[in-house]
Amino acid sequence: MMNGPGGAVAAARRLLASGDIQSGFERLIRMGRRDLTVEHAVLDEHWAPLFNESHREAARWRLTQAGQ
Repeated sequence: MMNGPGGAVAAARRLLASGDIQSGFERLIRMGRRDLTVEHAVLDEHWAPLFNESHREAARWRLTQAGQ
């Protein structure tokens, strides 16, 4: 469940820190909706102040692994 302490930003950070590829991520990629993934949002310059470089690296890696 992703509505725990810290809200959405903390949830996004937890997702990126985990080594697991989430089923929701895989589903969105299959549907051609990369733009709706947490990983895509983390790389959006609008949200850049909320994430550090290790978060961005993890997001880039996941999207690369997904063939995007």
